[in-house]
Amino acid sequence: MRTRIAAVPTATSVSTATTAPTQTPSPLPPTELPQPTNTKKITTCPGAPKQRLEPSEDAKVCTKTDFVYLRSGPAKSYGVLKKVYPGALVTVVGGPRCADQWTWWKIELGDGTTGWMAEGGDRVDPYFLCPN
Repeated sequence: MRTRIAAVPTATSVSTATTAPTQTPSPLPPTELPQPTNTKKITTCPGAPKQRLEPSEDAKVCTKTDFVYLRSGPAKSYGVLKKVYPGALVTVVGGPRCADQWTWWKIELGDGTTGWMAEGGDRVDPYFLCPN
C-alpha cells in the first residue's frame, strides 16, 4: 500500500523594510556625429542644367565636336579670348555665376590664360564642361 505524504505549507518571512530611492544616473551627453566628407555644394542657375563643377577642380571640355568660347566675363555679352576644343583640360578657379540660362565658371587653361566658360548646355551637348 502506498502512503500519501501531504505537503505542509511553511511560513515565509516577508521583509517590510523600505529602501531609500536611488538617484537615476543622468544620460550621457550626445556624441557628435562625424560630418560627411563630401561637402560639395550643388546649386543650379535658372534655366541651366544641374551644376556638377566646383572651384579648385579639374574639368574638361566635353562637347562632342564643337569648341567652347573662353570669355572675358561670365556672360555671352563678354568678348571671346580663345576657342577651347573638346578634350582640353582646364582648372576651375572661380564662380559660379548665373547668366544667359547657364552656369559660368572662371577657368584657367594649361597655358595660364584665365577667363569664363559656360558649364552647359544646348540641344547637341547637355554640358560643355564636365568634371574630370
